[in-house]
Amino acid sequence: MRKEIHLIVYVILFSAVGYLLFAVSAKTKVAVVQSQVVVDEYDGMLEARHLYEKEMEGLNKKFDTQKNIFEIKRRVYDSLQNSYTAEDRQKQLYELEQLRQTAYKLGEAINKKSEEKETVLLEGVFNKINDYIERYGAENGLQVIIGTTLSGNVLYANEAIDVTENVIKGLNEEYNNGK
Repeated sequence: MRKEIHLIVYVILFSAVGYLLFAVSAKTKVAVVQSQVVVDEYDGMLEARHLYEKEMEGLNKKFDTQKNIFEIKRRVYDSLQNSYTAEDRQKQLYELEQLRQTAYKLGEAINKKSEEKETVLLEGVFNKINDYIERYGAENGLQVIIGTTLSGNVLYANEAIDVTENVIKGLNEEYNNGK
């Protein structure tokens, strides 16, 4: 069933691209951009990814510290549990459970923050890339810019209409001059 859905989606995509290419007249200037290459080589994305990883590293250190505290206290409890009174054992187990829950909640909060930061990061980067590509197309008299992806929605494009390197160069110049 899933393969059938993928096949249907690919047929629709190929048909739409084919129709688009057929429908545009010979006078229409068309270009292609390798979308993933632009994202991967855009300095703004590289910097944003670096800042994201640095922030997540700090949060992960907090989580690791909390987890290590729990594990150390659990090992101490495991080694000394026979020497505790029943009341002390209950108290120690309660404290261990509190530490475990704290670590778990911290982990959940870090995951949520990570997802939120990634969404904001990607949205901002994609908006800047799309804005630049739109301006690039207008400035170069292009009526259509088709984004190619690794999954292959464009099966072939002559290198003469591939403006990926020009887009990356201009996008990075604009980004680096805007700092």
